[in-house]
Amino acid sequence: MKHKDIKTALMYKYFIDAAVDVINEEGIERVTVKKVARKAGFTASTVYNYFDEFSHLIYFSSMRFLNDYNQDLQLALKNTRNPLDKYLSTWQCFFRHSFASPGIFNALFVADLGSDPNKLIHRYYNIYQSDLSEELKFIIMEHDMFKRNRHMLEDAADQGFLQVEDIEFILGVTVYTWQGKLTTLMNNRSVQTGEEAEAETIEYVRRLVGKCALRDVDAWG
Repeated sequence: MKHKDIKTALMYKYFIDAAVDVINEEGIERVTVKKVARKAGFTASTVYNYFDEFSHLIYFSSMRFLNDYNQDLQLALKNTRNPLDKYLSTWQCFFRHSFASPGIFNALFVADLGSDPNKLIHRYYNIYQSDLSEELKFIIMEHDMFKRNRHMLEDAADQGFLQVEDIEFILGVTVYTWQGKLTTLMNNRSVQTGEEAEAETIEYVRRLVGKCALRDVDAWG
């Protein structure tokens, strides 16, 4: 790695570490350029020498909070019986963690980054080798919620659990229901707890999948 790239990687780490500290101390909604710069020991203008937009710094800092989600997801998938069970377990885990930390998951999967997330990720990863596991890199690298989850429903169709024409419908309802609930929680438009939001939303998806399934839900095993 060139000397310039080493310095850039070090600066990325300074600012990302500082942003993570502010998120832990005050919450993601209270993170500002000035707070991050002050904690890192630099001026606010220096931040923009390394991040085109502040949302990019928030994005990369938020990745640090996915480890618990990843561990929970691995456990949730261990005993799944078939692709539909895997689909539901995957989404329930995602609902649980995203509704518990809506600001983090909004920054990672919904917020406008001002550019193609994949290009952004590859640009920074060419220089900054983060401490993310390979599993988390896959989750982040495939930011498209439809692409990330489609293969499970395609497997379900291949195994006779669904009709192919229902795949996009199920994906669309699932993704947009999640986005709507996340936005409601983010904007304090609901008195629900994260656990209540998870239970309600996964019930919607269970009923949806049950209606579309070609086999009796009780016989999925």
